[in-house]
Amino acid sequence: MQSPVIDSLINQIIAAQGNKEKLLPLGRALDRVLTWNYYMLPMWYMAEDRLAWWDKFSQPAVRPVYSLGIDTWWYDVNKATKLPSARQQGE
Repeated sequence: MQSPVIDSLINQIIAAQGNKEKLLPLGRALDRVLTWNYYMLPMWYMAEDRLAWWDKFSQPAVRPVYSLGIDTWWYDVNKATKLPSARQQGE
């Protein structure tokens, strides 16, 4: 983003370090300028979530719609006892 107004406000804020009487209105002005605009930050996007886990947890049959549901998993003793042999077999 290129904005001479924002650049000027930032330079004034840097110069006013230690002076609360100047910093407060400058900070408010910078806040107004930044919140008045709309910004888009282009980023890479992947529609799927990737998750790796050990097969020693169980999940409820009905999972949350908009969540991975990790907070609903529990440690399953039966699966955990099978894990060492499965690892040896490369599963």
